[in-house]
Amino acid sequence: MTETAAEQENLFAKVLVGCRSPAVALTIFTLLAVSSLARKSATFDEALLMASGARFLRTWDNSVNPENPPLLKAFYALPTMFMTDLEIPPVSHRLRYSYKMADEFAYGEQFLYGAPKRHGRHKTLLFLCRCMAVLAGVLLGLALYRVAAVVWGRRVAAVLLWIYALSPNVLAHTRLFTPDLGCTLFVFLTVVSLHLVTKRGQWRHALWLGLALGGALLSKFTGVLLLPCIAVQLLVHLALTGAWRQRQLWRRLVPQLLFSGVLALVLVNAFYLGRGFGRSLRASEYRSPLVRKLQNVPLLRSMPLPVPADYVRGFDIVANNNRPGFPNIFLGKLHPQGGSWWYYYIVVLASKTPLALLGCVVWGMICGLRGHRRRRLLLAEFAVVPVLLFLNFSFVAYRQLGLRYILPLWPFFILAIGFAVRQALRKGEGAARRRRVGGALLALYALTALSAYPDYLSYFNGAAGGSRHGWKRLVASNIDWGQDLPALAAWQRRNGTPDMFVLYHGQAPLDTYEVNAIPWGALPLPPYLAIGVTNYYLMQDAPLVRFLRDHGHPIAYVGGSIHVHALDNATLSQFAQWAAGGIGSP
Repeated sequence: MTETAAEQENLFAKVLVGCRSPAVALTIFTLLAVSSLARKSATFDEALLMASGARFLRTWDNSVNPENPPLLKAFYALPTMFMTDLEIPPVSHRLRYSYKMADEFAYGEQFLYGAPKRHGRHKTLLFLCRCMAVLAGVLLGLALYRVAAVVWGRRVAAVLLWIYALSPNVLAHTRLFTPDLGCTLFVFLTVVSLHLVTKRGQWRHALWLGLALGGALLSKFTGVLLLPCIAVQLLVHLALTGAWRQRQLWRRLVPQLLFSGVLALVLVNAFYLGRGFGRSLRASEYRSPLVRKLQNVPLLRSMPLPVPADYVRGFDIVANNNRPGFPNIFLGKLHPQGGSWWYYYIVVLASKTPLALLGCVVWGMICGLRGHRRRRLLLAEFAVVPVLLFLNFSFVAYRQLGLRYILPLWPFFILAIGFAVRQALRKGEGAARRRRVGGALLALYALTALSAYPDYLSYFNGAAGGSRHGWKRLVASNIDWGQDLPALAAWQRRNGTPDMFVLYHGQAPLDTYEVNAIPWGALPLPPYLAIGVTNYYLMQDAPLVRFLRDHGHPIAYVGGSIHVHALDNATLSQFAQWAAGGIGSP
């Protein structure tokens, strides 16, 4: 090896590995998450989830917001137990197991922003509870590092952990009081634990499998999808390894899997206090087409179910909300009655994922398929659950609302990159070239991730036009989930707190974040209009909004999700010309 090649190898190794201790990467991850979450207002769902979690901790009742199981809500809401002046609003009969999201959101707003009103109390409460979500992100990072270290060693694991720690997509959701990142943690642990049960067969792995599966079922109803997915994963492992022929394996595997399944069900029933355990589907009325179809299956309708009736009710609400009829926005068009597209999440991945990360994933999968048979088996087994989840949300689930639904794919994406990192670190022919390519990709990725701070939720890659133009493809929780009121308030302070229309897409009251706004439609017109990009579509029937969407040029981009337009004479003159048919067509 020449001196230059040796220097390149040494430099690449230093850049890749940095510090092998996971503590450094996770500390940076925590600092990025905590410092950025403090600058964001509550997103659309957070107040409701927090209210439900705080109430559950005091009553062990999940009848408010039952469409989300209680585990993560309760865990994230633990700081509320130390706030002695916190009031839990009373719950009306209409609100219990409600199918009307508007009623639930009003309850969440009353909890977070209602009495006792103390300056900044909602910000403190939101900050503390979000920090619990960051803790879940740290645990996922540790789990990813541990698995990667076992498979590839600490050098590769350190690189993968840095990729995880700087991921704008992970950072976007680990800062929020929402169950998406926590569910990702339990899905990942379930897949890994099942692999360990089938490969090593120790009872402690069966224990971990039961706990992880129970955690997934108690995090989101996405966890229910894990049941058929891990069954397929098990079949793939047995078929590819030929282990299905071994009787001794079955004598060990069957009782361990039964133990794991029973443990998961025990956890689910414990969190619901077993209410309605053993009740059949025909014993209650349900609204969703899916559960009603199951009620018509002769065997299922009369079978005692091993889960609480309250759990089935929550699943029914989710299934009901997944039916056609709810509006959706995709590729620059509002679909008032909703819509479903098989390529929706392909567009999400191509738009919201850093291009360098996508390149590394593809490189890693190629290296994995070309590698040793044992590595190919591992790649195939770990690919089962993410592939099936992706296919479900692409072809089966009707409502397609954002990247957060496929967030469980991210740990597996990062693991796949391990094949490429291992190949890049290997000595031999072409080593210098591999290191240069790998170093360039990782440097680009790090630069992209750091430049997204603190607006991780509104991140779009360069090919999608960045956050300034990504809204033309995807909106709502992909970019505009109500998180940027503090940034708008700061912009107003810098500009003398002018009068302005504020078309905000979210649930938080504007005055709680010191945002100055005048009622929409008031005359005379104020000098500015601020609009959350989702409202470009939801309010497109308003001529001024539609004009600004199609022909306007914002004077400021606030927090990644809010555009500020000047309503000056030039803009109003162009609007009048447009309305008269002179610029495009109204």
